[in-house]
Parts: sequence; C-alpha cells; structure tokens
Amino acid sequence: MVKSTSKTLFLVYPCHICEDPPGYQKASKCITHIREHHGYVFPSRAVGIKRPINKDYVYETDIKKKWDEQQYACPSCWYHTDSMELLSEHLNGHDPGVTIPRRKSGTKGDSDFVYNGKFFEKKAVQTIFQQITDVTELFKDILKLKG
Repeated sequence: MVKSTSKTLFLVYPCHICEDPPGYQKASKCITHIREHHGYVFPSRAVGIKRPINKDYVYETDIKKKWDEQQYACPSCWYHTDSMELLSEHLNGHDPGVTIPRRKSGTKGDSDFVYNGKFFEKKAVQTIFQQITDVTELFKDILKLKG
C-alpha cells in the first residue's frame, strides 16, 4: 500500500560511463547507448513487467507531469538512487558483457555478434542461423553443378 506522504519520483537513466545527467527517459535507450558507444552489454528488464509497488514512492513516467524528485535509475533492474556514484557502483556490479570490437574497415555493421558472458543476443543468433542457411544453399548449388 502506498502512503499518502509518498514522494513522486521521475526516473532517468544516465550513462554511468559518460556521467551525462540528465540521461535518457527510457532504459532501452541507455542500454543501447552503452552498448554502441562503450562496448558493454547490459541486460534489459522483461518487457511488460511494471515496476513493483513501493510504499515510499510513486513513479511518474511523464516529465511534463508533476513530480517531487528526480533520481537516477538502473536500466537493467529496479534500483534507483539520487547519487550518480552509487548508480555507477551498482551498474558495475551487474558485470556487463563486452561486445566484440568492430574491425576498422569503416563499415558500421561489421560485428552484430554480441556476447554478454552468458548468451548471444537474439539478433546475433538469428544472423548466425541465416549465414548457415546461406552457406548450405551455396553447397547445394555447387553439388548440383558437379552432378
């Protein structure tokens, strides 16, 4: 049950590496920024699951509406704080995976293969399966020519 004296918080998701307040209004944008600019992969929260009710806070997602305090939030879990330093320590505790560095060919899409230490991202797995399918088709065509 939420208290009538609960603070209304507006949460932002800053990059703890750039230390760039005010940050992002969406966790997914922060995760994407960290992956694309710094090479670290943070997991995202499950889609469609709302933040658990907190007896001390009410959360506001619209910056245009009234709120009492702004805090920094973790894009991977429910943690939030008013200290950038504490957020940075917390995020480092998530032990993010590291992306495979892009080759210096100058093309943006050199490496879609991202491994976070536990699993490959869905896009990477789909890309791998598509490449296997393409190679299989090439071998079929080669064998047809020889036969």
